Order: sequence, then structure tokens, then C-alpha cells
Amino acid sequence: MRTLLLLPFAAGCFTPEAPTFDVTELAYATEYTQSEGIVLRPFRYDGLLCPDGEGATAYAVYRTDIPTPMPYVVYFHGGSFDYVLDPVPEDPLFGPHYADDARLTAEWANRRVFQTLGLLEPDPTEVSLGTLPAALAEAGAFTVYPANCWGDLWHNEFGYERNAEEEYLLRNGRALAWATVALASPDADTATRWSTAFGFDDLPVDVDFSSVSLVGVSEGGRAPMEIIRRSQRVASIPGASATLPTIDGMLIDSTPDNYYPIVSDYTRFQGLNDGIRRIYPDDYSTSMGWWSMQRVLNDTGLPGQSTLQVFWSSVDPQVPNETMDGLEIIYASNPFGARFQLTDTGLPQHGYLNGDYAAARQAVQGMLGG
Repeated sequence: MRTLLLLPFAAGCFTPEAPTFDVTELAYATEYTQSEGIVLRPFRYDGLLCPDGEGATAYAVYRTDIPTPMPYVVYFHGGSFDYVLDPVPEDPLFGPHYADDARLTAEWANRRVFQTLGLLEPDPTEVSLGTLPAALAEAGAFTVYPANCWGDLWHNEFGYERNAEEEYLLRNGRALAWATVALASPDADTATRWSTAFGFDDLPVDVDFSSVSLVGVSEGGRAPMEIIRRSQRVASIPGASATLPTIDGMLIDSTPDNYYPIVSDYTRFQGLNDGIRRIYPDDYSTSMGWWSMQRVLNDTGLPGQSTLQVFWSSVDPQVPNETMDGLEIIYASNPFGARFQLTDTGLPQHGYLNGDYAAARQAVQGMLGG
């Protein structure tokens, strides 16, 4: 059996066969939610296709009883790493995958969101009970969960990052991440474009899209840095939408930061390295560091007045400690004061906030309340 470096999943009310992903709206209730009137609503965008040809989907979870504008949050799930070992042009998804449960389809990505929400049995590799989504909903946030079907660590974006031609498919994880974050763009044309594309321009509640908070768990924790770096990388491209939205806070849990110790040890992490070369085909050994929290904090600092909370475990069975060394060095001197918090949970597990409701509530309060 192949071993993934990190993944995710959740637990809850449905059996694995129960969810029908072709829905317009569902009541969202788990053992951790307390308010009535929390709903789960899908928003599909057929202009962005998964490798299986299905349209990309983002799910929104929100309370219907909030009379004031709700803070906007985007939550990036984990598990977004997979590739076909020996792809063929006639059928790029045919054959053995790196992940034992093939992760390059819309169905898998939609299921992963339901697991993250605590509505499906969790994957045994990650603590994921739905406590963090419940805490966000109870705090009155309008939270969007984009479903990543491209297995690309939220990195690729056709037109801005080169997809590996030998896979015979396009990866667009960051394209989806950017599309959902761009709803908060200060550029009105950009915000309107994506709001209309997904159908967010016809909501029954009032959402404050003037800023956004970003949550990433497991591999999803790489997406916030991808969004920040994206604004720098595409700024020189004529016509590119590069304006970074105002980020209020970032919450990252159980995410390997600087992958350089991994990509520099091919013998130990051969399968992971082979996949990373597909995702980052250009000088992947150094580019993995450029997209890390460590490098972003060193190079540009925290954007605006945003906060950053990072949770990790020095005994996480899936995240090598070396990937967090640089972040620990920065935190030791911490030039950002209370705006940056790095917490070692000391728990022998992968995932923390999505399995501890009290901790999730406190972290959400810190993110939304500064």
C-alpha cells in the first residue's frame, strides 16, 4: 500500500452511500451545531472542469438567521494530492493512482467536503469530525468550501502555472481557490465576474465581501500562501486579475510548510516526489520553498493587518518535523507579535481543530475577531 504524507476526512450523520451531491440546499446539523437554520448549499461552475469532465463545485454553509452582513470565509480541505502512475492520452485517469482512493474526480472532491463538514465517516488518516465547520457556522460566518478535484496541493492554474504535459490533463486547484477568494476582490469587475459565475450574486442572506478570512487544513493549508503569492506572480501579466483581496485572518492546521526537506530526500519520499514533479514541473526542488509560509513571512510579511494562527504537532505521524523548522525559527523572534501564533499541540494525530470543538471555537474567534 502506498503511503500518503497527509490527507483528511470527517465523521457524522450520513452513511457513505447516503449523500446525493446533486442537491440545491440541505439543512446542516451535526452533534456540534446548536443553531437551527444552518444550511448547506452547493454552487457549481461549469466553466472550470475537473479531470473527469464534471464542473467544479463550491459549497456554502451559513446561518439563515443573521440579520447583519456575515464575515466571508473560504475553507480549503485536505487530501488534494494524487496522480496516475502511468497515464495514457486516451484516458488520463485510467490505471493505478498514487492515492488508493483515486482523487481526481468531482465525486471524490464533493465527498471530501462532506467529510470535512462531519457528514461522512472520516478517513482514518486525519482527525476530521466537523467541529471547525460547526464553530464557523455558529460564529455567524458565511463559509465557502471549494472542492478540489485536481490533486495538486491547491497549486496549479491554467494560464499562470504550467501544467505537466505528460499527464494529459489540466490541474486547476489554485484556479478554484482564486475564484472563491476573488469574490472579495477590491476590483469590482473581478468580484462580479466570479460572483456571477458561481451564482453568489443571488443569495438569501447578506454577506460582507469586502474582505475574506482563509482556513486551510492538511494540504488545504497551502492554499492561503498560494493566493498571496499569486498576486505577486501574475501582476506583470497584461489583463490578469492580480489584486489581492483584504485578508482579515488565516487559520492553518496540520500542514507541512516548507517541503524542501521532503523533495531533497528522494529515497525516503519517492512517491511523493514523483507527484510533486508533476504539480511543480519547473524547478520543483526550490519552488516548493517559495510557496511556503516560511518564505512568505520572510519575504513579504503578513498582508495588511491580517492574523495568522498555525497549529501543528511535533508528533504528527504524517508531517515530518523538518518541514516546520523555518517557521519555528521565525516564531522564536516573531516580528509580528500577537498577529502570528504557532501552536504545537503535542498530540500524536494529524488534524486538530476539526476534532476539538472548544479549540475550534477559540481559533475562529481569534480569526474573525482579530
